[in-house]
Amino acid sequence: MVRIGGRSLGSGGDACFDDGMEDEIRDRLIGSVGRLIARAGSSRPVPGEWTPGTVLGHIAEVDEQVWLVRLNLMVHAARKAEDPPRFQWWEPDPVETAVRYEGWEFEDCAQRVLEARVNLVWRLRELTAEDWHARAMHSTWGEVDVRGLLQHVFNHDDEHLASL
Repeated sequence: MVRIGGRSLGSGGDACFDDGMEDEIRDRLIGSVGRLIARAGSSRPVPGEWTPGTVLGHIAEVDEQVWLVRLNLMVHAARKAEDPPRFQWWEPDPVETAVRYEGWEFEDCAQRVLEARVNLVWRLRELTAEDWHARAMHSTWGEVDVRGLLQHVFNHDDEHLASL
């Protein structure tokens, strides 16, 4: 069980993506970042590759600049009965990311990614049942709802977990 500010964020167990499973999805988001932090903490830097701390910084930036922004755009459009937003693949610049986290201590990177993920989870806690059905069109993935977007969060986490 992860606790931030006295609030329980769950255990990080496996999640099902059926309706009504939002709590399990949020728990899994925290568990996923916990696994990333643990693996990064036991990984050695590879010459020419991002440091483990930089990987965590990248995950934090993607949570803030990609997933949270897209989630908010999807929910806003759905609540206003507007057309779903359209997205293309985009991530923060990898060179700028490497430079930004170059001098950071690992513990600071771990704290940064945990805070970014907690912010995403808190935002998900604010969604109504109808909000979970908000949709977007992605140039690569096609149509996705909130659960589909979150599956890409997990995929992105798993990709970086495998790189550590």
